[in-house]
Amino acid sequence: MNEESSLSALADKLPFSEKRNNANQPSVVDVTGEWTTAAIYEVLSRSDRREHGIFFSGKDWARILVSQVDTNRWNRFIDPSVGNGDLLVEVCLTLPLGESPIQTLEQWGARLGAIDLRLSFLRIAWHRIQSVAFQRHGQDLPRDHSMVLPASFKHGDALKVDLELRRGDCLLMNPPYQRIQVPVGSGLGRGKRSAAALHLERMLSMSPVGVGVVALVPDVMRSGTLYKAFRKALSSRVDLKRFAAFGNFGAHADVDVAVIVGITRDSSTPEVEASPSNCQRETVGDLFDVSVGPVVPHRNLETGKALPYLTPHNAPAWEEIGRPSEQAQYAATPRRGPLVLVRRTSSPSDRARARATIVNYAGEMLIENHLLICVPKDGQIDTCRRLARSLSDARTSEWLNEQIRCRHLTVASVSRLPWFEVHLKDQPHELDK
Repeated sequence: MNEESSLSALADKLPFSEKRNNANQPSVVDVTGEWTTAAIYEVLSRSDRREHGIFFSGKDWARILVSQVDTNRWNRFIDPSVGNGDLLVEVCLTLPLGESPIQTLEQWGARLGAIDLRLSFLRIAWHRIQSVAFQRHGQDLPRDHSMVLPASFKHGDALKVDLELRRGDCLLMNPPYQRIQVPVGSGLGRGKRSAAALHLERMLSMSPVGVGVVALVPDVMRSGTLYKAFRKALSSRVDLKRFAAFGNFGAHADVDVAVIVGITRDSSTPEVEASPSNCQRETVGDLFDVSVGPVVPHRNLETGKALPYLTPHNAPAWEEIGRPSEQAQYAATPRRGPLVLVRRTSSPSDRARARATIVNYAGEMLIENHLLICVPKDGQIDTCRRLARSLSDARTSEWLNEQIRCRHLTVASVSRLPWFEVHLKDQPHELDK
């Protein structure tokens, strides 16, 4: 491929291209990776990076991930999708030095492992590691210096290559995030899932007991309904120390991420739930039946009887409404009120994550699928009003931001929401005016 040729050429000149001295002559390699990343992104288009999930960790995320482990504890550090080497470079800033740069590199080569689909990425990562060794010894990388890739740097697909993992290894991972087809034999369900989930499933299947796992993954894997099977498999194989939201990845990939930290264990050990902490207080699901609006426009045929129809556009947030004026004839199951509608589209940047509308109408209604339907089990409108006040409480948004960083709410996330009893005098809101 043309891109690979360009990347290979970049790898050839990398050791002497990133920084220039006062005489404008090439000097030393870019240890932080900023120049290297920029140069690679010039070669690979944004669409190509998205297609193949190529978004490098960067120095900030590398520091966060490596800070999760005691590097003195682990024998080897393996990055199954090494990219430009950010994670291994960060590890090398903490590893012991030998008596000379060459001895240091020989020692590091025995303690580092990497896989990538692109041979050029392996070479770029190894060039950067060599430069770190020389710089830590207070020397510049010589122009005539050349060391072949360590045998543990493997060119291939991490979903197919045998890593030969052993107890005492530590997996450092920022796997690709693009959605790919779940292969036959996977335990993650059917259809498409984030490649990150499949990479982790593969790594865990090859890991004996006592392998460290530190991974930066899309937050949907921590909280999304489609990844329940992944979380179950993770908790059965890993003694989890952390599985927590860590905010937005950054400018190159607008996705919220989570960090996984743990150690593989015997799958016969009793499981610890990998999903967000269980709440012992009353939840929305205790008092309401939660479901998704059944109408999918342009999919449901308009062959039913004319009924009031609710969408996010005609269900104003934080208001109580009666019989909807808009009508539709979709062939879908109608619902009866009273009930509360919650918009599914919801971003962590929103002031209120669970924006609600009370529908005080007992007749049949059609409800569009961008709305979640909360029907009180006691059938009372006052219970709907209590729910709306609970959803408007700041603690609801705080809880959701901790539990589900993706940009839509799910039936499971709303059902698990803690119930915050808010009285009118405690928190006046638009609903109460």
